[in-house]
Amino acid sequence: MLAGPDISKYQEGIDVSALPGDLVIVGTSDGLTAVNPVADQQCADTRKAGKELGLYHYFRNDPAEADRWADLSGQWQDGQTVFALDAEEKHPDLPALVLAFCRRFEALTGIRPIIYTYWNLLQLYDWSEVRAAGYVLWGAWYPLGDQRIDGYNPPARQSPPFWGEDMAMWQYTSTGYLPGWVGRLDLNIFYGD
Repeated sequence: MLAGPDISKYQEGIDVSALPGDLVIVGTSDGLTAVNPVADQQCADTRKAGKELGLYHYFRNDPAEADRWADLSGQWQDGQTVFALDAEEKHPDLPALVLAFCRRFEALTGIRPIIYTYWNLLQLYDWSEVRAAGYVLWGAWYPLGDQRIDGYNPPARQSPPFWGEDMAMWQYTSTGYLPGWVGRLDLNIFYGD
């Protein structure tokens, strides 16, 4: 297993080299217009610190966002960076829109993004087509609610709908605290190396 936070513009100034953990996932963009102005610096700092790097894009349910994200993230499409689509916005056709985005992004870059979403949306929609297409899940569910979690101390592993034991990564809290940063962080466990 690997452990690490996901960060965005809200963690501007974070010294990722001072954080314990193996990886950092950086939020780079949102929809068709918003960009994290410090994303490239956060990515470069993550690499310099010797940590595994991931990027995520917050999806506003328009598959055209794939073209924009492919352009914005070009310098990180190096075969070492993991890419994730953050799908949190409700829409009656959310799984189909996610699948269209992922297929388009993969056609443009050769990169298969991981799907990030939370349990309620996994229960609300039928994700079987996305799962059958071979896309892996970064699931978000906080069984301890807003309870403060210091360090990488996840609760017992969960099995989300559609992916079950095949969940690749789990965001288990948004109230995690690590030495090296005074604010709260989203903490994740990646089930791989």
